[in-house]
Amino acid sequence: MTDFPSPTPADIAAVLEAFEPLREPDADLGHWAGGDEVEPGVMQMPWFDYSDLVGAWERALYEHNLIYDYLGTPEWYERFAAIRENPALLASADLITVCTVLSTIMRGERFCDGHIAGMFKDGVAHAAMERLEELQRG
Repeated sequence: MTDFPSPTPADIAAVLEAFEPLREPDADLGHWAGGDEVEPGVMQMPWFDYSDLVGAWERALYEHNLIYDYLGTPEWYERFAAIRENPALLASADLITVCTVLSTIMRGERFCDGHIAGMFKDGVAHAAMERLEELQRG
């Protein structure tokens, strides 16, 4: 795996702080927008319009060295699929795995609108952040 800057305890604390408002089950993630007919026979593609809370969390992840540029091999995506099916698999994950999960969540949005919201719905985002908090506490 490529070398990445390790997040410091201060980096992790900043990301946990940005995530705090998103812990609530009814936290505002955003909403679907678009999808309208903009002129006869021409439909606008819908997109997920994320809330400022999600934007702040995403910025914190990138600014504090928790997002990786390289996600690995096809084996990683098989492992991520298992984590998506069972987020409890993150209960004993190390920091590199948690960062790789968070990177996959964020980068997945580039390929699929609403991916981040789906990761909240599936419990993956919460499980990764809970594990990050446990790792921070030591």
